[in-house]
Amino acid sequence: CVGRPGRNGDNGVPVDQIAVRKIGQGTPLPSLEMCTEAGGYSSLAYRTPTQQLEMESNPRKVFYTLFGQGDNKLERQQIVSTTGSLLDYVRGATESLNNEIDASDRAIVSDYLESVREIERRVQKVKASQGDGVELPDAPLGAPDEFTELLDVQFELMALAWQTNQTRVASFRMCNEVSMRAYTWLGISEAFHPLSHHSEDPEKVERLLKVQIYHTERMAKFAQRLKATPDGEKNLLENSLILFGSNMANSDMHDADPVPSALIGHAAGTVKGNQHLHYPQDTSHANLLLTMMDRVKVPLEKFADSTGTFTEV
Repeated sequence: CVGRPGRNGDNGVPVDQIAVRKIGQGTPLPSLEMCTEAGGYSSLAYRTPTQQLEMESNPRKVFYTLFGQGDNKLERQQIVSTTGSLLDYVRGATESLNNEIDASDRAIVSDYLESVREIERRVQKVKASQGDGVELPDAPLGAPDEFTELLDVQFELMALAWQTNQTRVASFRMCNEVSMRAYTWLGISEAFHPLSHHSEDPEKVERLLKVQIYHTERMAKFAQRLKATPDGEKNLLENSLILFGSNMANSDMHDADPVPSALIGHAAGTVKGNQHLHYPQDTSHANLLLTMMDRVKVPLEKFADSTGTFTEV
């Protein structure tokens, strides 16, 4: 669900990027976007209504984004010690150029250098943290051929990102909407997308259920990883809030009401657990997103077509 025009004034900015403005500015990365398959109809994350944030499917690239270039600790330390500032390197040339161009061109150059400066600032934060005291593994070799391993590696990188405070906001698309992946290790030969159009065939529905259970089991393993990781006086699961779900209720009919959703984690004690809540048909999904923002201390009066928060959550 993305915002429609409303009192929040964001007109299409997704809720995770609204959260970034409040809780994502003090970390090296404002947000992290990952997937398992490149492409697809759309990203889960947009900085603005028209600016898509690329989702990375290669764990090696995700690792480099989080912790810098280098396959192991020694290589990363060597790169950090020998890498200088690009702005320092071109300062003289920049001053000379500014003396030769008009005010409008100087403004363009200034905007470009400011964007470079922002990138360097975030790189310096990554260098300064270097895992924040956590013993990091070596960088992954690339995207594993085995899908379960790929899911688990991406989830592990998300856990490391939170554990080392590299970012506080992350999005992970476990599979594409129109994925043609066949889950053969589950005994299923049909590709995921054709299987989702099951025409109410009981056998196809049963096979689709096996795939969805498999996805849920991988998420549950990630939750256990967070629970086993100390974070202050609690653990990462207690201090996190994760929305897990699908964009479809009945994929055969492309019906998105009600969207199946699960909240995982307690957001530092602000969210109740062990509940299965039912809401009336046509209840806005934006109410759940507005509730999440309230629980993570990102106050919004309204989001998209929301009508209020869920007090039971």
